Order: sequence, then C-alpha cells, then structure tokens
Amino acid sequence: MCGNFYSQTARSDRSNNRFKDKYMHDKEKTMGGSLTEQELVDIKNKGPPYSQIKHFVETGTYKGDSTLMAAKQFENVYTIEIYQPLYLESKERAEHENIKNIEFYVGDSLECLPNICDKIKKNGAVFFIDAHISGSDSGWNNKIRVPLLEEIDIILSRPIGPSVFIVDDLRLWKTIKAFDWVHITNELLIEKIQKKGIEVFDHYEKDDRFYIYTR
Repeated sequence: MCGNFYSQTARSDRSNNRFKDKYMHDKEKTMGGSLTEQELVDIKNKGPPYSQIKHFVETGTYKGDSTLMAAKQFENVYTIEIYQPLYLESKERAEHENIKNIEFYVGDSLECLPNICDKIKKNGAVFFIDAHISGSDSGWNNKIRVPLLEEIDIILSRPIGPSVFIVDDLRLWKTIKAFDWVHITNELLIEKIQKKGIEVFDHYEKDDRFYIYTR
C-alpha cells in the first residue's frame, strides 16, 4: 500500500552501483535536472486549457527542487518518493519555507498514484514522470526499475482532462539506450495515450525531457 517506503538493501546495492558506474557520467553532462520556473511558465503560455491547470503530480520527489518550484505555479502539488530519507528531506524543506499546498507521499508510485488521480478526477494535471532508480541515493520497489509505462497506465485508467506529461531523462531511451529503458520509445508513449481515445495536441523533446500535451 502507499506509505510503504523502500531503502537501499543488499539486494539492490549491486545493481545500483552498476547503473551508477555505467550511466551517471552521462547524466551529469546531459540531464535536464530539476524543473525550472520558465519550463512551467512555458506550459501556462500555451494558453487554455493548459494555463488553467491547477494540479501538479510528480513521481520521484528526489530532493524537492521541482516540487517546491511547482508549488509556486499550481494550486495543488502531489509528489511521491519511494526512498524515505529523500521524502523526509524534501518535506522538511517545504515546512521550513512554510509551503502549504504540497501533499507528500512516501511509497511506491504505482501504489500511491491511484489515490492521487482520484483526487484530481477530470480536472487534468501536469504529470512530471521521474520515478526510477538513478544511482546510490535513490530507491526502488525491487520489482520494476523503470515504472514509467505502468505509471502512465494508472493515470490513463481514469478519465483525465487536458493534461501535460513531462517524462524526464529522455537520453536514457533515445541516446544512451540504457538496458532497463530499451522497451520505451516516444512513439509507444504517444500510442498509449491515443489508444485511450485521448487527443495528443502537441509533443516535443526539450532539455532531456519528452513533453506530451493532451486534450
């Protein structure tokens, strides 16, 4: 259930280190990093219906930089972190800055997302998808290293209004072709959405992210 957190274990340390050794150098050079204010303003500048979106949903809080930025642009922010130390760190940052419009979840994104999506209902959201193991300072559920497709399936299992999907770390399936990302393509992500009868209004790559606008 949502609320179960996962820390590094002897089982996962070896695979974490292998991932880090193989990919972290490229990540430092090319990763998009935390969302910037300008990126969120660019979404608003698309005009209605995107300028009217009130909800921001993030899978993979990490240290909370994107979370806190989003809290300035959206009425409601929901963020999920599976690794408890990072969850506690980001939550403490928000409390220190007296930010009140963030709901922090600790646990598996696949278990927490249904509850969040039920709150959003048909109002649409900006979904920042970034929950995957990414080195020694992250965690996972010991089942799925990259739950991207499963997260999107959960979101699409409920009626959603006009929304924006921001999928982070584009390079891992487009350039580096990391072993646990090889099944992911831009075309597959778009196809998943369209098969639900949802219109893809726009999509593009920018700063190591893949953006999909739906309506």
